[in-house]
Amino acid sequence: MASSKKKKPSILRRLAVSDSDGISISDTLTFDFKDEREIPDEVHKTACSEAANVLSRMATFDRNAKSNLYKVYEEIEDIVKSKHFFPEINEELAAEFGDIVKLVHKQKADVCEDICPIVITGETSAGKSTFVNLLLGVELLPQSPLTCTSPICRISNGDNKGIILTDSKDIQQNLNLTDIQGVEEMRILLKDYICATEAGEKYKAVDICWPIPCLQSKIMIVDTPGISPDNDILATRLFEYLPSALAFIYIINPTNAGGVQSDRLQRILDEQERRICRGVKSVFDPRRAIFVCNKWDQMHEDEEKVFNHIKEKLSNKWTNFDSSKMYKISAWEEMQRSKNDQPISDNFKALLRGIDQMIPACLQEKIFRHASWQRYFLDRLNFKLAARMINARRTEDEKRMMSKQVMKRIQKVRENITAVQLKLKNVAIEQCLKSADQLYDYLHLPETQNKLCSWTEDDLPEKDDIEKIHKELICLVEECIAREIKTWLKETSNGGLPEFMEEKLKKECSIIESECAEIDNTILGQSFSTCELGMTSTWESEKDKSSPTKMLLKYKVPVLATFPLWAPFSLVVGLFAIPFGIKYFADIFIKNRRSVRSYNENKQMCAKYVLDQMLNKINIKFLKEKVFEQFLNEINNRIDQFCKFTIPRRISAGEILVQRIKNDIRQPNEIRKQCILVDNDIKSVYGRVLYIYMEYFDMLKLSRSYVRKKNLSNDYEVSVNGEWKDAAVKQMPWSYSNNADCSVLSEIQILR
Repeated sequence: MASSKKKKPSILRRLAVSDSDGISISDTLTFDFKDEREIPDEVHKTACSEAANVLSRMATFDRNAKSNLYKVYEEIEDIVKSKHFFPEINEELAAEFGDIVKLVHKQKADVCEDICPIVITGETSAGKSTFVNLLLGVELLPQSPLTCTSPICRISNGDNKGIILTDSKDIQQNLNLTDIQGVEEMRILLKDYICATEAGEKYKAVDICWPIPCLQSKIMIVDTPGISPDNDILATRLFEYLPSALAFIYIINPTNAGGVQSDRLQRILDEQERRICRGVKSVFDPRRAIFVCNKWDQMHEDEEKVFNHIKEKLSNKWTNFDSSKMYKISAWEEMQRSKNDQPISDNFKALLRGIDQMIPACLQEKIFRHASWQRYFLDRLNFKLAARMINARRTEDEKRMMSKQVMKRIQKVRENITAVQLKLKNVAIEQCLKSADQLYDYLHLPETQNKLCSWTEDDLPEKDDIEKIHKELICLVEECIAREIKTWLKETSNGGLPEFMEEKLKKECSIIESECAEIDNTILGQSFSTCELGMTSTWESEKDKSSPTKMLLKYKVPVLATFPLWAPFSLVVGLFAIPFGIKYFADIFIKNRRSVRSYNENKQMCAKYVLDQMLNKINIKFLKEKVFEQFLNEINNRIDQFCKFTIPRRISAGEILVQRIKNDIRQPNEIRKQCILVDNDIKSVYGRVLYIYMEYFDMLKLSRSYVRKKNLSNDYEVSVNGEWKDAAVKQMPWSYSNNADCSVLSEIQILR
């Protein structure tokens, strides 16, 4: 089992309230009084040292989160392989989840993804290398206004200094650095390989290993060449790193024609859309982007005007642009301040705050996905143990009655799931067609067509070849149409589709989930009275109130059996594509193509003719297939996952469980002893999963507003239904690596 670094003890307080206060045991709460981590406002450190602190915190956060998740998976693996884990329960879990050992192994591999890149790119001569040096706290990369980076540079931490060159044929060359002592010698050597020289252009990637402790072992800085409008290869290479990037930092040169060169930024989004159209699911989330206006020291006038202009352009060009993630700095000036041991500037401090806040947010989706699976798996295992222990005390007639009711409910679920699947798919198609119809109407509105024709004479192509004119004109009109489609999608929240279908999916699927929960409750004896089962009052009175069975009786069937399905559509990137390309409109021809002269005499008329021809081809069917098809596929995938796999597997596992309970003739104590051994193995790992929820998502905690301290130092009150009640507070030292502490946390949650 992998070792886990011991965390500092957290202060967990259990608010145990007595019945005399009018609060039941279900109102037992946990509360964490730990202050949120904040970067102090008064930072008396240099820019380089504070940047190193931020990178170090990022690496530590990533390492600890992965270590915590990995430890839980290892413990689940140990539970499944334990001698206490009897074959019957293993088979039932396999019926519901598949091969548990293989699944856990796959999940562990996903957690331990080796590289966590921070991708830094931008426009040519925007000062990316200077920014990287500032971030690393060492002037490792050459920087000069006369040179620019040519290959992609990947910088990682290591005691052994090294350079690995990769050429266009993927042949690698490891350079001997025995004579390299200091960073200046390294920078001079790198200049020959990463700058836009004949030697530099030979290589597509340069891997640099240098002692940079703040990166630790997993963080990698990826510095890319400046994006140019004709460099498709770079955009493709970027996507080798973007899907797994902790952050994407785009460097802007505000002194260059007012900032953002939208055609260059568009290359990234175009590559994103191409991948979506090919069905690639591992794509970059644009919300991870941070935009840095570098060289701000060179802005001597109209600073606010230029900054707002850049902000407006980014808002129009970048998907889900967040203006709070746009910053202005001078990397060169910050580096000089750091060399002179001067404190960090407010602008750079704000940027570091932005990076520091973004990294945990980027990792949270992955942490939540894994923690949710871990908790759901343990909940299902706990349920199967509880079912055996509870039914061990039932009579044969009671078991038969329970089995009959369960089978009746299972049959109902099987009938309903088919109807739900068909209904949801039909609704999805209907709504996509409705949205396509609305988009079609928008494109044909007079005001929309006026905006589409807003090009000037200078915008229209001037060539001496009619074929080239034809091609460029179609591209121009395509861009105009694509822009208006994007505008409509943005202004209408993607036609209202995500919100509508998300609500529809939840509503319909929650009915099935509730029916599955009723099946589980029937097995546990919670959905009908003891009279219906023929139970005697003796059975109730003879239960050992102090045994672990009491804890298992408190088990609550989770309603959201299909937690992965409920990732909001707003968090799924690239559901709506703009798949325009010359291939769609290659059969459109300009009138009077015989003469370049006739085109030059009637440019506006020719452009309008091409626009009309394109709009005639863009019918409702075209929009549904090309714009909304990806969204429809995502919906159908979720529906199929729910209706064909998740629910059928769950009820099949339930059938197996009920059949075994009915046929089990062992004595109750023998069954109870077998289950308790497994349950004891579960407690500590379940507590660790709960800790992950509390540590990374503030879940299972009580808000500060619901707890207040009374006059006396150890007296507290808790708000219940708007009324303040006295509460006893117990402070417990707690460690993630301590099994007993984790078991206590698990028991507290079960008592809730």
